[in-house]
Amino acid sequence: MRRFEARKWKKGEEFNSYYTEKVNLANKLQLSDEDTIIYVIEGLDNAQLQVQCRMKEFKSLAHLLSLMNEVTSSEKNRTSESSVKK
Repeated sequence: MRRFEARKWKKGEEFNSYYTEKVNLANKLQLSDEDTIIYVIEGLDNAQLQVQCRMKEFKSLAHLLSLMNEVTSSEKNRTSESSVKK
């Protein structure tokens, strides 16, 4: 359980890598999807993003993954666009 709780999304890490490892650890602990969603959100490195995710009230892990892939993809695009403009 310590390893599971300690697993956080690291800056610069692909969300899919974090998500996959966190869900695999949750499965070993036989946590429900609802509890896993809570822990995945708690492991995010951005407090504002955590709040937004909590407000979303995800009903499934797939929904959480889908939305986070959209968010991280758009964030990457903004970052690469701003570095090109410099």
